Amino acid sequence: MSVSLQLPILFDISAGAQVFGEDVSGVDIFDAHLKFELVTTGANNPASEIRKQFRNILYADAAEDDISGVLFFVDNGTTGTNIGKSIQSAILNGKLKQAGGATYTAAAGTAGNADSVPETDGTWTARYQTPGIPLPNYSVAAAATTGDATGQGYYTDSLCDSGGTTFGRVLVRLMATSLMGHPFAQGFIKNEQAIIEDISNCDIGSQIDNKLFKGPKQGEAPDATTAIKELDTAIGESNEHNSNATAAKADGIHNSILQQIYEQLLGSQPNRFDASGTSVIGDDLENLADSDNANCQPHRLPILEDDTISFYFRPRVALTIDSDTSTGVSAGTVDDSDDDTVSGEGDVDSSVPKTAKSLSSIFFQPRHRWISYPNGSTLPASDKDGDGNVQMKGTNLISGAEGDIYFDAHVWRVLCKIPSA
Repeated sequence: MSVSLQLPILFDISAGAQVFGEDVSGVDIFDAHLKFELVTTGANNPASEIRKQFRNILYADAAEDDISGVLFFVDNGTTGTNIGKSIQSAILNGKLKQAGGATYTAAAGTAGNADSVPETDGTWTARYQTPGIPLPNYSVAAAATTGDATGQGYYTDSLCDSGGTTFGRVLVRLMATSLMGHPFAQGFIKNEQAIIEDISNCDIGSQIDNKLFKGPKQGEAPDATTAIKELDTAIGESNEHNSNATAAKADGIHNSILQQIYEQLLGSQPNRFDASGTSVIGDDLENLADSDNANCQPHRLPILEDDTISFYFRPRVALTIDSDTSTGVSAGTVDDSDDDTVSGEGDVDSSVPKTAKSLSSIFFQPRHRWISYPNGSTLPASDKDGDGNVQMKGTNLISGAEGDIYFDAHVWRVLCKIPSA
């Protein structure tokens, strides 16, 4: 039986002329708004790399007086930094696909809901949370902080090609859909390639390293950020453990997210931790002196074929307007040549301005529902559910003090189905 693992981190993904970061710990992840699956067929399967990196994570028994959970290590030959970078590359440079169904309800984030929970083949039945991606509504003439306007439409078709589409290109299509009404209405975006490159190079690797591979050793303060210990001896690629690859318990770290993954596996498939076989050893070491051994026997996390791991992202794009008017229309005159038969004849003045319009006069709330609100504005109640969580039809992003505006691509859930190798 497979296990569906949730990685409880919301990765900060930003692109555009301004790359920015924020503390996302206060964002409510009550459910993903858009759902994708990592394409795992063909050459250079990114899921194989993710499998390899998660198998580099090791657990072991803690000291008898340590009640903070199991200890974690990484296998010899790798580090938390390297694991983070490898997972980053696999996801952001891999290809995404979507399910055949259109929308699912906002409550479809819990076990038992077929629209949200991965099936045995690791797929979902629907792509977007109800009602879908908000389309531009040109019945709205001025910025406001009110709720839905009359005539608001939503897009529910797929953003991905049949063979899959890279993360950054999906983001460009999503932005074009929300701001211009169609995934391929991209003429207004000057730097699509730069956005795609920004996304591909976005540093989620350090976020993975900081969140998963740092933590306190026994006796350290709970907020300590000691780097995870690399074993001195490799376990061996085909082994789940190695009797020669032991470690000092004092060197192991505790990490709340890795602990959650361990508990998800233990709670779903406890038989994977069964050590009753004749060739299996436990994750602690025997001490014949009737006392706790100072060393432990690290084991790989038992992540197996057909398990799924879900990653959550919230992409945002900072928008700026092109201020280069060198190739724009210049003010001047139109010479119609002298013609004495025309009374009052003369050159016709042209007063087309060279200066561009302000960005906020093109994209604004509530015409564009995923554009940040004016600085100081509050999120309308119609954009939130009963618990205050942001829904598909709104955003909680606020424009910057200098008038910068942001596009909110909402929370993406990217599912990776683990292959056999």
